Amino acid sequence: APKKDAKKEIMEWVKSILVALVIVAIVRTFLFTMIKVEGESMLDTLRDGDRLAATIIDGKLFGYSRGDIVICTYPGADHYCVKRIIGMPGETIEIKSGAVYINGEALDEPYLTRKSGDSMDAYQIPEGAYFVMGDNRPVSLDSRAVGPVEAGPWVQLGVPENGAILGKVHLRLWPFDAISTVG
Repeated sequence: APKKDAKKEIMEWVKSILVALVIVAIVRTFLFTMIKVEGESMLDTLRDGDRLAATIIDGKLFGYSRGDIVICTYPGADHYCVKRIIGMPGETIEIKSGAVYINGEALDEPYLTRKSGDSMDAYQIPEGAYFVMGDNRPVSLDSRAVGPVEAGPWVQLGVPENGAILGKVHLRLWPFDAISTVG
């Protein structure tokens, strides 16, 4: 009966596709995701159009560190941003003429090639939150304007309204001539 064979074949394909979709959903939710850099707020570390791979699970398991490049969102924003963690939970951050001070000590930032001359009064970062900034300080919209961001939940569907860190960037995958680890 060829009709039954065709129906059986179609059902096998449907099952295979559904299993593949579930696997993709699990990988994107818990393991890693891809993001495209839009804008110049991370120059010269990252460029507009770079494609990045970010892990989700290691930040959830081991936390984040100063200097990590992360994917995050801001309160009320409907898009993802790529920024660098500058201040950790509980620390006091202050900016004097573009120089960042953490708990009164000047922060060494060798990745900065575009500094700004702005200042910000001392601010204590709340527990569970991180102060993120772009490497291209004069044009970066970051925690200086929108406040600190928290580590996001384990399962992330869409863009959270209250802002959150969603993952840690590890690799630049595009353009091919610039494939490298990021940090």
